[in-house]
Amino acid sequence: EHLVVYCKRMEEALEQQSRRKLKSYLSSLLKSITCPVCSDVVRLDVVQCVSGHVTCSVCVSGSDKCPTCKRPLSSVRPRCLVETLESLPKRRCNYRGCSSIVGKDDDHAVFCRWRITRCELCGWSGPGNDLEKHLKSVHPHPVLQVFPSFTTDNLNNIRTIPILLESGRIIWMKGSHPERSIIILTFYCAPRAKPNKKLFVSLKAHATNFVITTEINPDPDVNTENENFIALPNYVPKNLKEGCNLLHEITFFEE
Repeated sequence: EHLVVYCKRMEEALEQQSRRKLKSYLSSLLKSITCPVCSDVVRLDVVQCVSGHVTCSVCVSGSDKCPTCKRPLSSVRPRCLVETLESLPKRRCNYRGCSSIVGKDDDHAVFCRWRITRCELCGWSGPGNDLEKHLKSVHPHPVLQVFPSFTTDNLNNIRTIPILLESGRIIWMKGSHPERSIIILTFYCAPRAKPNKKLFVSLKAHATNFVITTEINPDPDVNTENENFIALPNYVPKNLKEGCNLLHEITFFEE
């Protein structure tokens, strides 16, 4: 009987010791993946310095130094840590300010309105939720409020224009001229929440039969070399009266 009691006590002692070791291990692990700036578990947009310290990219926005050791930040992401964070079955959205609970395969983070985005006019960075306020207060002139179309008589003057749609979406439109005979307009969306409708843009040249329509991929990280662009010839039709400009109507619509 005494032997049985002794064995049970030894078993309990070993279990307590194992729990203490596990608790110590988890505490050390948690400390190693805690951002030194926000004191929270690092988000998926994690960056590391050349010494291996990790932090949220938004917490060191505008800096190239590690907040822990002051050494340079590395361009190499800690892949193992990112994969570990992504493998969690359920987690809070990684963007500060967002309280959404998302699953492993949820694409919420792609469109989250708290995701950090950049103003293409001045370089300001902040949550997509604050972009409209920034544009209206700092860049009121270039902002186009489109309900649902606008007309221009000179596509060559288009460089970078923020477009605010009636639905609340913000689209950046950029014009480029890779060749003198071609104009390319590219479009991409700022993160403002996942859309529930498809978005299209249509360009019509007045006084001609030229009309082109394309779907806009709402992913803010879209590669505009492969999609989200309109290419059109840069010329003036012969039948256009002298002194007149060729009007182009650009229309955005959802389906």
